[in-house]
Amino acid sequence: MAPLSSGGQIALAFVGGFLAALLVIAVVAFSFLRSSDAYGLGHWKLNAKMPLSTMWMNLGYCLFDVVEPGYIYLFCADAARPGTWDPQTRSAVESLADERYAERWLLALDCLYHFKPSRRPVFEYAARRLKANSMAFDLVLNESASLGDKLRMRAVGVMMGCPIDTFLTEKEYLDQLVQCGYDRESSTITDISEHVFSGVSGFIDSQERALSQYSVTLGGYKLAGRLFEWFGRSKVVKAVIVVARTREDADLSSS
Repeated sequence: MAPLSSGGQIALAFVGGFLAALLVIAVVAFSFLRSSDAYGLGHWKLNAKMPLSTMWMNLGYCLFDVVEPGYIYLFCADAARPGTWDPQTRSAVESLADERYAERWLLALDCLYHFKPSRRPVFEYAARRLKANSMAFDLVLNESASLGDKLRMRAVGVMMGCPIDTFLTEKEYLDQLVQCGYDRESSTITDISEHVFSGVSGFIDSQERALSQYSVTLGGYKLAGRLFEWFGRSKVVKAVIVVARTREDADLSSS
């Protein structure tokens, strides 16, 4: 085999360096998207009001008076798999099926695309066992997106720890709701993308600039901002509000 010329060696080195850089970026992106820190305490950086009025740089003692107007019961369980709930949690949730409550709602904000194995178990449980309507903010796949963008979106979903088929088209999503016990005619999926992706990505950029004067970086959230910007530009997914109402014939005895 003839040795490579100096130009060929330079080209090979360039390609090798480029591929190595892509690999590093992919590893960093994968690590952040799969990390629990993406939903951890680092969110304070996104909630800090800028400019900062004060910065507490020392230890101290604080006393707070807490007034409790009522009680809120919180249970720790896998919402995606109602069949795994312990008896106490299941009993408390199913007590809501009492006819004293005129309406019952399942509320899910920006979380359902993470549910494993899918959204189906919790939708079916809510509709058939609790006779509960559902309201959610979710992401749906744009049926008119290019094949390349759809494949890239599948890869992003996997890196986020989502099921590979978590992103459904509007028709597939509505079909699933109907199969779970919701009424097709009174269920709606409303596209609000124009009020979501550009605003979120723009806010993350401005927050990064504002925090930089304090030598604070958003870290991996900058990657999230780029991701939201791509969502808005490519329109590969749509940010939607889902409102689903149960059918009269939904079976309250199944689980």
